[in-house]
Amino acid sequence: MKEQGKTRIEELTKMKLNFDIRGNLTPYERIALSYEEFVEFFVESFEKDSARYEIFEHYKRYTEEFQAKVTTDFKQWIDGSFVTNNKNPKDIDLINLVDYEIVEEKGTLS
Repeated sequence: MKEQGKTRIEELTKMKLNFDIRGNLTPYERIALSYEEFVEFFVESFEKDSARYEIFEHYKRYTEEFQAKVTTDFKQWIDGSFVTNNKNPKDIDLINLVDYEIVEEKGTLS
């Protein structure tokens, strides 16, 4: 049951994620989340007028194109303002980790 006056991000924070006073994710180390958890914590837990929804649509399109052109066998590290509790981050910072043999096989990507 939702506590009165608590937002969804506050509820989720109590469940699994914590943020410092500046809104940064803690602890300051890699935190593994499933795709579903990522969406729940950093998109769906914010209001629809948040910049997160548009940024996330671009992220989804990019990731789908990456999977189609390169591989579905990769990990992503996501950082920056998107993984804070800021309602309107400017962008999403990410890096794709791919086996070097896949990269060599694909050659130059355009």
